[in-house]
Amino acid sequence: MTQQVRWAAAAMTMAAGTWSQAAFSTSDPGRFDSGSLTSRLEARARLDNAGGGSWKTAIWASGGSTPVAHGGNMVSNWVSGTPYQFQFDYNLSSGQATWLINGRTASAIVPLTSGRNLAGIRFEARATTGNFSAAIEQAQFAFDGGAYQAVGGLGTVIATGNQFTTGPMVYLTQNVGSISVRGTLKFEFNGTASGDQVRAAVRLFEGTESLSPGVAIPTPQTAGVVLGAVLVALRRRRC
Repeated sequence: MTQQVRWAAAAMTMAAGTWSQAAFSTSDPGRFDSGSLTSRLEARARLDNAGGGSWKTAIWASGGSTPVAHGGNMVSNWVSGTPYQFQFDYNLSSGQATWLINGRTASAIVPLTSGRNLAGIRFEARATTGNFSAAIEQAQFAFDGGAYQAVGGLGTVIATGNQFTTGPMVYLTQNVGSISVRGTLKFEFNGTASGDQVRAAVRLFEGTESLSPGVAIPTPQTAGVVLGAVLVALRRRRC
């Protein structure tokens, strides 16, 4: 192999590495078969300011009528208008999901369905009572123990009186071993709320991959630059 071809190969490797850095995106990277994305679990917090409510901090497996883990039955200590830090962690190999919010923790094993992979995350907010609201703000994402990063196009997910709001899907653009999501959750209310009238959640989605695991999808512009470098190197090799 000539030096020019080595340089071209190195350029292609570097470009592939660049493509794989942005592990989260609000744009669909096309990794999964159309229509295959389904909810696997939901990490939920609800205001439930009444004294007898339960499951205020809970993890729900999709299709279940009761949570697989919850933070107990206790009087809510939410303060109206106060942002509380939250964190959701998920390990793909073990299926371990952990949800922390307002001093409460819920943890459960919820493995992905066989033959499917982690596809994305979506924030949800619900307020069915007038003058009440739920807002998820300042969200950041990390994978495989790396640094947290904001995701462009996400913004604040907020629901005010009698609304159910879903944020944009945050897709995984590559295969990872673990993810972590953090941000703030704020409830605003006047008086008390019972049942499930005001809540916010982190929902995790799985899907069937349409590409081989770990294949990065380059942008057309980057692909053109790399291909051009390879062609130039091959022409020089023939000369």
